[in-house]
Amino acid sequence: MKQYAHWDKEKNAYRIYDPNSPNVTLGYADSASEAKQRAADEDSELTVEKRLFVDMDGTLAVFRPVDTMETLYEEGYFANLEPQPDVIDAVAELNRREGFEVYILSAYLSDSKYALAEKNAWLNKYLPFIDDAHRLFVPCGTDKTTVVPGGIGREDYLLDDYTANLLAWDPPGHGIKLLNGINHTKGTWKKDMIRHEQDSDVLAGKIASVTFGRHVYDDKSRTERDEISR
Repeated sequence: MKQYAHWDKEKNAYRIYDPNSPNVTLGYADSASEAKQRAADEDSELTVEKRLFVDMDGTLAVFRPVDTMETLYEEGYFANLEPQPDVIDAVAELNRREGFEVYILSAYLSDSKYALAEKNAWLNKYLPFIDDAHRLFVPCGTDKTTVVPGGIGREDYLLDDYTANLLAWDPPGHGIKLLNGINHTKGTWKKDMIRHEQDSDVLAGKIASVTFGRHVYDDKSRTERDEISR
């Protein structure tokens, strides 16, 4: 028998269920390891569901500096942002894996005529596998955690380039900082971090590793590592 478990914030426990009857609760466990042991005792296989929330600007898309704020309100600014292909491919790979549910979580200029529509158009172009139900947008300046379905739980992970968003998320969730070549200048984030300039399979593997409790700390760029190895 195949079983799934996901974190139930209201119960403060892992809810166990049969994927063929997802509305029927088989039981609760205080930890993922307890849920897995319970399944093993029943000769069942258990998958702990994890939710991965991914930022857009500076994470999926290359951050493009502007001289004035007015540029952000121009038609085409968000639609024409350059993608980070390896990050996108890594997210696509995780989306295909059993036990992962991927969401886009992005802030937008609510007073712009173009921002929200262009962000959706950008996703349609580069991540069409993410449906509308898994695209979450908040007005700039709004706490991203406010739109998370059911609230943040232990198995919720945020991949973002901005420390303030990660600090608001972790705890109770887990933050993963994407180092995009221009951020992390102050070194304020001390937890898991991953540099963008890696192959997609490596990025996907490192993100998955964090969700399985392994620490990832890419504190040096590829160029810096090459220099050290010489």
